Amino acid sequence: MSRLERKLRAEGATFDDLDERIAAELGVPLEAWLGYLTVKFAADRYQHAAARQKRCDEARRQ
Repeated sequence: MSRLERKLRAEGATFDDLDERIAAELGVPLEAWLGYLTVKFAADRYQHAAARQKRCDEARRQ
């Protein structure tokens, strides 16, 4: 989404209306876009936590 976000910011989108503009650009309801973001951020947090745990486990084995 960074390319779309940059395009919308260049067109004058503010932080406050960026999510609304992205949803409109994609043709999806705002609630669907916000739901996607919620799941994406949760998955990112899980992946980072799993990678951190893997590094800790490997360090303990050494």
